[in-house]
Amino acid sequence: MGASQRRLLAAAASLAIAASGLGSAVPAIAATPLTTVTDEQLAKPTSSPTGTPIVPVETAAAPAPTEIVVPSPTAEPSAPAVLTAEKGGAPESVAPGSYPTSGAIGVKYATASAVLGAAISPEFTSQRFGGAYQLFENGTIAYLPQHGAYIVIGGNNSVWQSIGAQDSDLGYPTSDEYANENALTAGGATQNFQFGKISWTFFDGARITKGGIGSTWDSAGGPLSDLGYPTTDEYAPMPGGVMQGFEYGKISWNAATGSRITKGGIGATWDSAGGPLSGLGYPTTDEYATANGGVTQDFQYGQIAYSPATGSHIVKGAIGAMWILVAGPRGHFGYPTADEITGLTGGGAKQYFQYGEIVWSPSVGTKLISGGIRSAWAGQGSEAGRLGYPTNNGYGVSGGGVGQDFQGGRIIWYPGSTKVEYASGAYQPIPAAPQPY
Repeated sequence: MGASQRRLLAAAASLAIAASGLGSAVPAIAATPLTTVTDEQLAKPTSSPTGTPIVPVETAAAPAPTEIVVPSPTAEPSAPAVLTAEKGGAPESVAPGSYPTSGAIGVKYATASAVLGAAISPEFTSQRFGGAYQLFENGTIAYLPQHGAYIVIGGNNSVWQSIGAQDSDLGYPTSDEYANENALTAGGATQNFQFGKISWTFFDGARITKGGIGSTWDSAGGPLSDLGYPTTDEYAPMPGGVMQGFEYGKISWNAATGSRITKGGIGATWDSAGGPLSGLGYPTTDEYATANGGVTQDFQYGQIAYSPATGSHIVKGAIGAMWILVAGPRGHFGYPTADEITGLTGGGAKQYFQYGEIVWSPSVGTKLISGGIRSAWAGQGSEAGRLGYPTNNGYGVSGGGVGQDFQGGRIIWYPGSTKVEYASGAYQPIPAAPQPY
C-alpha cells in the first residue's frame, strides 16, 4: 500500500474517531443514571474504529444522544474479572456497579461513566509512587497525586495492562488519550505516561515508545514528524542495540551512538544492506545536508550519500576514507553513482562517482582517477588492461599537462591531446577473481 493510500485511509479512520467523540481526550459526559443493558443488547455488539467490540449506552431522557464508542470489557459484564492478590485481593463475584467510586477517581469517573461502564473492582490504594487505580468494565482510571486521575481505555488499556500497567516501564498515565493536532493527516491518537507514550493507529494498533528512541521521536515531532506513527515496538536486531519501526523510517539506538533516525532513500538503502547487521553498523548522525540538494548520513563504518541526480549509495572502507579525504560530495568527485564493485583484477575494487573513480587494490592501495586520463585508461581496458592500476593520484607536467603513473606505464594529458606510454617489459595484469554466483 502506498504512502498516499495509507494517509487517505488513515484520514477516514480519524474522521470516524472524530464522529464518535473519541478523537480527542475522553469527552466530558454528565453523570446521568444509566439504563439497564439487557443480555440481548450485550449479545449484539457493534465495533469501534479500533476494532474492539462496543456496547451502545443510552443516557436517560437525553434528546438525540451522540453514539459513544465503548471498548469491550475484559470479562463478561455479569461476571467481573477475578482480582488477584497482587491487585489487592478480590471479593466474591458480584454484579457490575456494586463498587463505589470516590475521591479523584470518582470525580474523573463522573465525566466518562458511559464510556467506562460500571466499576468491577474497589479502588486499590497505596500503589507504586503512592498512586491508586480502579478497574471498570471498559477501562481503568489511574491516579497519582502529582499528575491527577486519567482514563486508559481500548487498545491502549490492553497494551498497558499486558506489560504490567502502573508497575511497568511506562508507569502511570499523565494524560487522557488525545488526537493529534493534524489528525486528518496523522490518523491516530496518543496517550502520555510517566516514562513514555502509547500511540494508536487504525493500521498498526497500539504501540509503545519510550527511552532514548521515544525521546528522539518526540523531539522530531512525534506522529506529526516525517516518521509518522510507530509500526512496531522496540526490538533488538543484535546484542547491545534496539530499533523501532515507524510509518516512514526507523529509530535505532545503541550505547555507542545514541538514538538516530534513518528515513527516505538513505534509510531504504541501509535496510536493504542489512541495517545494523550490515558492514555499516549503526548510524552515528542523523541526515545532514551536503551539496546540490543532497544529504549524507554517517554510520559506524561508512556513509550513505544521496542526491536527486544519483540516488542513495554506500561508501565505506578504504574507498570511503579516500572520498572523505577529498571533501566527499562537496569535492572534485561529487556523489557516488554506484555502490562499491569488488572482485576485480588482482582482488581489487572500485567505485564510480559523478566525476571520476576511486580504485583500490592490495598491491597499490587506494587511488583517484578522473578526467581525460580516466577516459584514456578506460579505453585501454582499465585495471584489467595492460596499464593495470594507477600507482599515484597524478602530477603536473611541463606545458600545462597532467600525468599519472600506472603499474604498466603512464598517461599524460594535455588540453586537446592524451598520450599513453607503456613501461618496458610487458606488464601482465593479474586475472580478476572469480565472481560468486
